[in-house]
Amino acid sequence: MGHENMKKRRGSFSLLYYFIAREFLMSFLVSFLFFFFIFFVNQILVLAREIILKNVSLKTVLYLVVLTIPQFLLYTFPFSSLTAASMTIGDLSSKNEILAIRFSGIHIKHVFLPIVLLSLVFSFSAILISNNLIPYTAEKYKEEYSKILADLPTIEIESYKVNNINDLVISNGNVEGSLISDLTIFDTRSNDNTNAITSDSGRIRLLDLNSYTYELSLDNPRLLSTNDSNVESWGVASAKEMKLFLNFSNLIPSVQSITPSQMSLSQLVDKAAEKEEERKNSQISSALSNFDILKQYSESIHSIQTGNDTFKLTEEKLLSLKGNAENIISRRQVNFYQQYYRSEFHKKVALSLACTFLVFISFPISFFKVRYGRLIGFAISIFTAVAYWFFIFFMQLKSVETAINPAFFIWMPNMVFFAIGLLLVWRLSRQ
Repeated sequence: MGHENMKKRRGSFSLLYYFIAREFLMSFLVSFLFFFFIFFVNQILVLAREIILKNVSLKTVLYLVVLTIPQFLLYTFPFSSLTAASMTIGDLSSKNEILAIRFSGIHIKHVFLPIVLLSLVFSFSAILISNNLIPYTAEKYKEEYSKILADLPTIEIESYKVNNINDLVISNGNVEGSLISDLTIFDTRSNDNTNAITSDSGRIRLLDLNSYTYELSLDNPRLLSTNDSNVESWGVASAKEMKLFLNFSNLIPSVQSITPSQMSLSQLVDKAAEKEEERKNSQISSALSNFDILKQYSESIHSIQTGNDTFKLTEEKLLSLKGNAENIISRRQVNFYQQYYRSEFHKKVALSLACTFLVFISFPISFFKVRYGRLIGFAISIFTAVAYWFFIFFMQLKSVETAINPAFFIWMPNMVFFAIGLLLVWRLSRQ
């Protein structure tokens, strides 16, 4: 008889797990589409500013958009998991289904269990995305963007426009491929002199893709040089041909190298180890410098005490040497890039596991009878997601300012929200 009851109970749990898992997955799909749309539109706007408005084919734009999708999946997954859990539990509470489950003698942990297990699956998926898919698509994005930059004149220099390229102001007429007509160039690199160059036509070609340097060849250029402080000082020159070198690197998004957020976990570990080695070498150098300063300070004091004029220094010099030595001794070296790589490593893992940690915030809803539970759950999840977003970015900024292990800062948001969820569940369950 007892064995049959156990089998019935397991069967009832299986049905309950299936029901809750189905509701959670359906809510997750809706939430995922919501957050995906927000990040997707933001990415479209970024690309619109960079390339869409500059005669790039729709096929290329769509390909670039697809390559950027994994970048924001790392945020979409945890927020969708949180929202799905809040909407599912809120809906069950509003329909008194959780109350019915508890009155039937089933512990409420059986309501939470399928949500936690599925959120762990999403966490594992997010880790795979951050460790494998993001580095791969980032490299492909860089390659595709480099191909576009090979045709840079049709992108950055438009017909009948005024373009600012570093310290050069370029006004031009019609642009056909690499041929540019009616060029007027103002060179403002000097504070005192202004050079104006005019040319009927010019051609631009890629010189070095790695540094985004282009060569602009001018036909029959005419140069007018003036002195801003002396109106009577000026000069005129002409030539058959003139070449200018244009550096577009600061006008182009950071695609020249893979950023830490686009690296795999193993790459981040290797980079952090490299910076750790640099930090140790820097400390050794500082220690040697500190030794030399202290030695010079000691010799100076000894020379003054013995009346040796050869090493005698002024009091101000002695105080300066002493201050430099104390600064080196007391300084805690902080390698910004080492902290940055380490914090990015922990952020990737923490964001992935946030799929699981954040859902605990939704569990206290199960203890209340709420109207419009799905809507209330959605509102709570949005507020929590925004708070978590700012919290983790604030902690990352703090993590690179000190020599403390970044794990302390990056994991704090997960721990705080997880602890709040558990504390509320514990307190409400005792009432």
